[in-house]
Amino acid sequence: MIRRTLILGAVAFLGLDAEAGVYGPEDVSPFAIRPDGTAEELPYVPNFKSMLDDRLNAGNPKAPLEENGKPTYRGRLVQRVETLWPSGGFTSRIPASVSGLSLDRQVDLAADMIRLGRADDAVALLQPRARDRNPDFKALVTLSQAYAARGEWDSAIQTHADAFELAPRPVTLPGANAAQTKWVLEVEKGFVARWLALRKAEAASREPVETHDLLGLFPVRFVNDKGEYQPGTLAAAEKAKLRPDAVAIVQQLLLWSPDDPRLLWLLAELTAAAGRLREAAEIFDQCTWGRGFTNRKKLMDHRTAVATAANAQPAPKSDDVPLETDTPKPADKPATDDFLPSTTTILLVSVVFGGIVALLLALQLRAVLRRMRR
Repeated sequence: MIRRTLILGAVAFLGLDAEAGVYGPEDVSPFAIRPDGTAEELPYVPNFKSMLDDRLNAGNPKAPLEENGKPTYRGRLVQRVETLWPSGGFTSRIPASVSGLSLDRQVDLAADMIRLGRADDAVALLQPRARDRNPDFKALVTLSQAYAARGEWDSAIQTHADAFELAPRPVTLPGANAAQTKWVLEVEKGFVARWLALRKAEAASREPVETHDLLGLFPVRFVNDKGEYQPGTLAAAEKAKLRPDAVAIVQQLLLWSPDDPRLLWLLAELTAAAGRLREAAEIFDQCTWGRGFTNRKKLMDHRTAVATAANAQPAPKSDDVPLETDTPKPADKPATDDFLPSTTTILLVSVVFGGIVALLLALQLRAVLRRMRR
């Protein structure tokens, strides 16, 4: 319950805008790369969900800085940032303690600031780097992230494109080997660029949010061979449109943009299409009730369908509970007794109790007849 409260606080604090790739000091690539160059997805529980929660809570000012005597993910960010650039309101004047840092350290600082919800300071720090004669790739990509966090999609798209057109790409990124770097840059160039374009189009759209569809990151429709939505089933023709590492790609985008529920919805659909319905139902819940993204009709319809299909599967483990298929009740039901008698026991008790009552009535009637005869 505490974890969910913190996450909801982070969503309220950050809003629904997000950033693209983030290459901070702790952003080690968690994905193993297969021989064919694709990435293996992370198990949702506990690995991926824990990492996602940490990044989402980083921007929540109410999240703890320490747990069990050790700094949390947010705590470590605050320690690194506040010692160099204390918060207390946006200012375009860069402190001397920051201006004297190397470019790599400044980029790391800007990435931490974006995580903490200080995108304005990150822009002030890195905007001059966009005018460098020999621009740095990480500086431009991180500046694009900061623009996106502020919802400035045109600036984010242009700066992101400049990173690939004007700056040499790094051979290895911090926390990644050569194979991981190649895959991350591929995701950055292809899918982050598309994500930025989709977010810009959505921001410019005048359609009601209730009618919004799934984020079109992949050219796929989640339907069966009949063209109908069926949890756990995906038409062969549609499956062929997906990369084998589609889940890993969306997971990477979520680690970069943890506060975007559109990506979480896409992850839920991919997980359901793979047949992992209970896991998909949990992700749907995180996307809807956990992120307040309940005003998309199609999303809510699919959530109900997935939860219903998951509950129809063989009985879960004893520590699992049935998945809700409609709006959660405002309060829990009162707890019931631990012992519930079987049907046979109830019938036996009823027969015995009925016999006793009949015997008592017969004795009472016999006594009344005797008094009448007298």
